[in-house]
Amino acid sequence: MSYSDEDLAALVHDVNHEFWHYVRSAFRHEEIPRVVLMLLRRIREHPGITLSELARSCGLAKSHVSRQIEAMAAQGWVEKRSDPGDQRLIRLYHTEHSTAHYSQIRRDAIRVVADVVASLPQEAREDLANGLLSLRDALKAAKAKSAGQSRSEENA
Repeated sequence: MSYSDEDLAALVHDVNHEFWHYVRSAFRHEEIPRVVLMLLRRIREHPGITLSELARSCGLAKSHVSRQIEAMAAQGWVEKRSDPGDQRLIRLYHTEHSTAHYSQIRRDAIRVVADVVASLPQEAREDLANGLLSLRDALKAAKAKSAGQSRSEENA
């Protein structure tokens, strides 16, 4: 069967959506909003990121991210520090509390998804792995191309 690019894109979106809901159902006891997990992940990947950079990288309104960060800081999930070179800038860092909790949530989520993947026949698992590796490579290439275009536009 042949799929159009739009059909495949819709399928990836739908699978991602279904996985998210399946994983969330396994963590009903965890009252952590998806946006908080996304922000924590970005802060872990980019220690010292500013609020503006975080909002831009997540595609969210700065005001929304600011409210989330305030709540996360109050709960001990995020540490806010002044930039030593520019006191106007606030840099964001994950805390030991958030690192331990986030790592446990990630391990549990991977285990839940692994249980679903384990139900697939071996051939389908290999096809899935190859397809996901190709998709990941294509996303990295698209991201690099986009970053290159952004730099070119800034220099123009």
